[in-house]
Amino acid sequence: MQTFLINWECMLLTTAFVVTLGLGLFAYLKGSNDEVNISFSFMLFGLTFWAGSLLAFLLVRDFNWALIIRKLTPIGSSILMGYFLYFSILFPKKHDPLPLAERYLILAPGFIFAMISVFTPLMIKNIQFINGEYPFLGRPVFGELYLVYSVYLITYFASAVTILIYKYLFSEGREKLQIFYVAFGALLAGVGGIFVSLFFPLVNVVNLFTIGPVFILVASFFITYAIIKYRLLGIEDFLTRGLALFFILFAFVGTIMIFIYNKASFLPAFYLMLIQGALGLLIYFKDRRNEVNFSFTYFNLSFALWVYFMYMIALRPVLFLSFYHKYVFVVSALMFSFLLYFTSVFPKPKKDFMAVFSRTLIFIFPAIIFLLTLYDFMLKNIDIKAGIPVPAWGSGYPVFVFLSFAYIFFSLFNLLKSYLFLQGKEKAQALCLFLGLALSLFFLGSTTWLVPWFRGVRIIMFAPFSVLFFVFFTSYAILKYHFMDIEIVFRRGFVYGTIRAFVMILYALVLLVTERILWMFIGGNSIVVTSLSIVVFAAFFQPFVNFLQNLADRFFFHEYYDYQISLLHVSRLIADYRAYNELVNFVIKTFSKTMQAVYVSFLIPREAEYLSLSLNMEDKEIIYKKMRFDKRLPVIRLIEESLDVVSLDYLEEQIFAKRAFGKSFGKSRDFFIDVKDAMEKESVSVIVPVVLRGRIIGIVALGYKVSKDIYTQQDLMFLMTIANQSAVVFDNINLLQD
Repeated sequence: MQTFLINWECMLLTTAFVVTLGLGLFAYLKGSNDEVNISFSFMLFGLTFWAGSLLAFLLVRDFNWALIIRKLTPIGSSILMGYFLYFSILFPKKHDPLPLAERYLILAPGFIFAMISVFTPLMIKNIQFINGEYPFLGRPVFGELYLVYSVYLITYFASAVTILIYKYLFSEGREKLQIFYVAFGALLAGVGGIFVSLFFPLVNVVNLFTIGPVFILVASFFITYAIIKYRLLGIEDFLTRGLALFFILFAFVGTIMIFIYNKASFLPAFYLMLIQGALGLLIYFKDRRNEVNFSFTYFNLSFALWVYFMYMIALRPVLFLSFYHKYVFVVSALMFSFLLYFTSVFPKPKKDFMAVFSRTLIFIFPAIIFLLTLYDFMLKNIDIKAGIPVPAWGSGYPVFVFLSFAYIFFSLFNLLKSYLFLQGKEKAQALCLFLGLALSLFFLGSTTWLVPWFRGVRIIMFAPFSVLFFVFFTSYAILKYHFMDIEIVFRRGFVYGTIRAFVMILYALVLLVTERILWMFIGGNSIVVTSLSIVVFAAFFQPFVNFLQNLADRFFFHEYYDYQISLLHVSRLIADYRAYNELVNFVIKTFSKTMQAVYVSFLIPREAEYLSLSLNMEDKEIIYKKMRFDKRLPVIRLIEESLDVVSLDYLEEQIFAKRAFGKSFGKSRDFFIDVKDAMEKESVSVIVPVVLRGRIIGIVALGYKVSKDIYTQQDLMFLMTIANQSAVVFDNINLLQD
């Protein structure tokens, strides 16, 4: 049991280490010129060192090293308190550094205590070890300055929190909310961390000493929420780049910890769970109040939990063996319920009573399975034959299989129905989800439900890999069709660097497998074969990298344009036009070719309507559509009032995500629904006004993209910039004609 508790404690400390390191790096990279961001980052780095040193102290088994690492533990806490006070003085305004003397006065004590702890016995003299297997359970012998160090921590912490509370009382708006979440999170985490890590050792309660940094996760939750909701420290792109950084760090640190514990077999399941968690959280934080988003997230998280349970079943642990075999049914039922819930509300939730009632009824499946599991109707017992556990199924197992197939059938039926009736990018998204889920669920069923009935128990170890199909197709839907309105823009350098790293890792794995095979057949490594493998790798490395880079170009970049280069090119050409119709043709051609729109139209204002201009397009590949909009339509009123581009994708996202969206613009929500309906009636995806001196002289209407991609913010900026430049040229043409 002690080992089990230590493993959980290590997992929590590792999580605290990664979260604080990720937040600190991201805040520093986003504001390395701002003293507020710098102080915040170094405060988090102090927390990182504190969590890392306690994790090392928990894992160490050598008594000499235990004392050395124990003397390192005060470094992080002493330094972070100095930066916490410094941060509280500067926050929330952007700030230059305080005068040098004031900075040294605030920060120097923390560094002084850190040096004293490492190089002298004045903080920690020795450790009285009471357990030969776990040195961290030893009682520390404190030096003369440890009490002074404790007073320093409490004084600095109380001062920083008091300053934040004072600023909260006299601030307003977004700043008030930012201060609240930082102060409240710091107060909860600080009180818990100081109480456990400072006072427990003083009263010889040493077995809980190392969980102090776990309270950091409380503060990290509030800080992350403030970043996402209220743009704490000016951070605006945390959902894409911030979460990516977190999961890269989790993958790196988690891999190291797995090798430390000599559990390399857990790596595939760990990576699968990590990817599932990343997908789920990315979509959840995009709009956590949307039924589509949170049902998809919970399905992903329950799928990740199912992967863990299946790994543990394949591992056959003596402890909790029966637990994993039994309650994997409950996790599976929960997963299928969230899947059916998600497919029922995708792509837009319905609010009528029957829909709400039927979605609530969905969760009767896990409730039934839980009761059957509780009373041993799912699994009678587990027999061990030749070291292999063989489960004896109960009478409830066929019920589980039947309900599982029913839920899967209706989930896939919902997606197929969505595919048949939807249009544009949502149709493509539905197809991707259908294919990914169909393949994953087929593989899952083959390895868990059917094969075990025919004594193929060992094939269960491949069940967790069923998630790969779903992950692949969902990722493709996000990258290609902006599933859940998520935009991820890849830079070539990042993609190419990732490819090179992937090839290097692949090479290392091939070399490792080769050596293992050689060891099996000849009882040792072969220098000749290993050298030959290195030569072959060197010969094929660059061609293979070039092949993957070309593949990435076709996948990621073939339909994308360079925003700056395209804008510069068009800006140079547009000023040379001296005839009205030629300029309109050029604008139409530019918009159509750059955006790859299915059609385009240029409308000019008349007395009571906007009417498409009659044009003869020389380029037959461009489809020019004639249309008209009555000036009384909400869509025209919106454009004339805002003088800004209107995007159908953005309207849909905001209307369904936020009930108060319309009121925030001084309009009712129904007004914006009417705008959306008018655009959908003409199959218009974007309307771009051409504005001159506060007056619309024309509008450009674009249909959906051929690729079914959405119009990104970069696209809309490009369209509006070219429209504004066109307005100036139109004005010059009129002056020349006059």
